[in-house]
Amino acid sequence: MCYQSGPLRYLAAMEHPGEGAPADLEPVVIPAGDYAVWTFDGHVSGIRPFVMAIWHHGIREAGFTPRPAPEFERYGADHDAETGTGRVGIWIPVA
Repeated sequence: MCYQSGPLRYLAAMEHPGEGAPADLEPVVIPAGDYAVWTFDGHVSGIRPFVMAIWHHGIREAGFTPRPAPEFERYGADHDAETGTGRVGIWIPVA
């Protein structure tokens, strides 16, 4: 799944070794580097305000400087797609 809205491009993805992927899938490489990780625990409807709080004050209050690279969410094994609840890691690239 790929959703584009202005400069925001939202992809649903999974780790893959790179060989044998179906031709209609687009590979995306997440650059190596440092990432600050915040853990969101709740209903997915609360992720957006959580991420906005990170960008508005959390990242600098934690002593980080963002760097240009994709940020991503990583849904844990306890995340329940049916109820939309559980832990989600918010990974922000930092310098």
